[in-house]
Formats: sequence, C-alpha cells, structure tokens
Amino acid sequence: RSLERSGQSVSISDTEFALLKLLLSHPLEVLSRERIVELMYGTANGISDRGIDVQIWRLRRLLDEDAQRPRYIQTVRGRGYTFVPDEAEDSIPQ
Repeated sequence: RSLERSGQSVSISDTEFALLKLLLSHPLEVLSRERIVELMYGTANGISDRGIDVQIWRLRRLLDEDAQRPRYIQTVRGRGYTFVPDEAEDSIPQ
C-alpha cells in the first residue's frame, strides 16, 4: 500500500493503513487508546498503550512534513487522539 504526500508516493504498512482508515472514519472524534484497540482488533489482544503510541508516531511521520508538529493527528491530553481534516482546522477538540 502507499499514499501520496507532497506529490511523492510513500509506503504504508497494513497496520498503519488500518489505523488511518479508522481515524478518517471518526474525524474530530477523540479516540482513546483503548477504543482504538477495540475498533482495530476487537479485543486488547496484547496491544499496549505504548504500541498504539508507536503506531500513531509512525503514521504522523508518513502524513506530516514535520512529525514533531503534527497537523492531522492531534493528541488530546489525557483523552486520546483525533484526526483533524483540512477544512476543520479551527475545530480541534480540547
């Protein structure tokens, strides 16, 4: 699988694709790590919070020019992650 960023094709793993698809299907909705695991795998299945954090980090590196200042996948402190589409930039949940 691949996605296009700034006119260039970037490879994406099946897990990264599944996570991106999940986030895209819940724009502006804050998803906890537990909810992400539940929606992606059905059960905890041995997936740790840190495992989700790593997948989010990898996805941010693929989507954003500067992964240290993520544009599309935002962290909502103490709650989880949210996907912010371009047209909703001013609507980031707090």
